[in-house]
Amino acid sequence: MKKLSLLFVILLFAGCAAVGTQTGEIDAEFQIIKWAPLLGTSVITGTYKLKNTGNVPIGYYKVYFKTTCKDGSRYDSEGWGPARINKLSSPIAVGEEWSGPIMFKVGCKEVVSVKISDWKIRRHY
Repeated sequence: MKKLSLLFVILLFAGCAAVGTQTGEIDAEFQIIKWAPLLGTSVITGTYKLKNTGNVPIGYYKVYFKTTCKDGSRYDSEGWGPARINKLSSPIAVGEEWSGPIMFKVGCKEVVSVKISDWKIRRHY
């Protein structure tokens, strides 16, 4: 009986250790594909891309943009969304890419750069 109990404890411990190591890693790459000022306005439009480089589906993201103007002023803006705006409950699968729109207003006439400064992602449950 003691041998059976010891075997049970060993198997239980090994099972818990194995389950504890099966954690998912959420990660993504973001990239601006193109951007341009909307003619005659202070609105920037364009497209960015995100790729799921982790090992779990992405269900929600937020991306932060930093815009620099010719006069040296800087503006921060953000884009966000469920993983797919046209399919609200559909996550971005592992290895999959998705493109999103850029559209925000800045307070200058001539923009020299638009960069992604940060992002946040959440896994799909």
